[in-house]
Amino acid sequence: MPFSDKIKKIEQSFQEVQDKKSQVIVETKAKNADYIARLANQDPDIFTAGVTFGDNEIGIFGSEDHQATKVTIQSVSKFFTDLLASQNNPQLLNKLVAREKTDLRFNAHASRLSSTLNRENPLLSDYPNKASSLLKSFVDVDRRLDYWLKDDTYFDKAANPSVNYGAILTVYASLPDPSVLELPPLDPYSATQEDVDQLAQPVIDLLSGMAKTEHESQAKICTDLQTFISELEGAENNRRLIEQMKKHRLLPEGVNSERLLQMYTANCSIYMDVNQLTRAAATLANRGLNRSTQKMVMEPRIVDKALQTIKHTGLYNATDGFHAVAGEEVCAKSGVGGVILGVYPGQGALVTISPPLDEKGNSAIGAAMFECVHKKKVFQPSTPKELYETTTMLQSTDSAAYQQSSTFAASHSSI
Repeated sequence: MPFSDKIKKIEQSFQEVQDKKSQVIVETKAKNADYIARLANQDPDIFTAGVTFGDNEIGIFGSEDHQATKVTIQSVSKFFTDLLASQNNPQLLNKLVAREKTDLRFNAHASRLSSTLNRENPLLSDYPNKASSLLKSFVDVDRRLDYWLKDDTYFDKAANPSVNYGAILTVYASLPDPSVLELPPLDPYSATQEDVDQLAQPVIDLLSGMAKTEHESQAKICTDLQTFISELEGAENNRRLIEQMKKHRLLPEGVNSERLLQMYTANCSIYMDVNQLTRAAATLANRGLNRSTQKMVMEPRIVDKALQTIKHTGLYNATDGFHAVAGEEVCAKSGVGGVILGVYPGQGALVTISPPLDEKGNSAIGAAMFECVHKKKVFQPSTPKELYETTTMLQSTDSAAYQQSSTFAASHSSI
């Protein structure tokens, strides 16, 4: 399909969704995230989209004000942290985080039982079937876990890098120098934006390399200080998650829990507009190559694996439902700030921003846009051969990556 025809179909899709916004909001009971004050106060009428088809050309849709609006990327940052961890410490990442689907929400205690599970427990005699059902029912409630499992049982790794439990561990694995986690945390109320930028600098640098054009020395990407503060004020669940990681020996005791939480939160507070997000997504669609600068920002094999992970986990317990209407061809990651970043490997990318979230925490208007684009067949579905290859890749260990020696990973082999 010619570029002009594709753009026309995207424009038609955008207008159709724009016309039925109110209906979608009512049907999905969508509203802004209300557990973070900064997000609750976002303009719920914001709706903008960006599209690219693998080259330097991008199309941006929505009013000029909405196109220029920056939002925090929130959990979309998890995808980019996964890329960094796979690049910097693949062995450690594989030790801490699996790549499994889960039907749990983004903030659940989504972990896997250790292979050292005490099989003498009569309640778990039908291992692993009963253990699996227990996990599904009780994994997000600490006191029930303590009741059902004996003291010598612990979790061996997080389910995937998309749920908060795995995403926080992925931040830890992404650091070339773990000693930064021994530093004291910031005082958020006296911190500057530059202080918070420094916490998120590795992810900011990666995004900048993916989003910048040939005319820019660096894409102007930063964090939003007020969102950072607002999120930390309501981060008790994530603090509990980190203590669980230490309890189950996934993190060393020397890690400053609050410092790790602040790094994770700073990544979520990265502030971008639809143009920047679309350019970054275009680089992902090109397997790590920024077509504008002609620079390879990330190794293709790392991009491939991370994309296939978010394809199965990117919208948490809504992932399968999303693919049912948006198509199997898209690898998508959502964030509670209203972003859905969709990558069509080898074809292009679609990014939407609309803050109201459905009951599962994903942008309702954004999902409607992806559904409309799929119905118009703008992007081609994956062939059975491609689906087989990507499934095989997910199920197998990336031996080349895990053979890379890492002093950091080796020094933490006892975790």
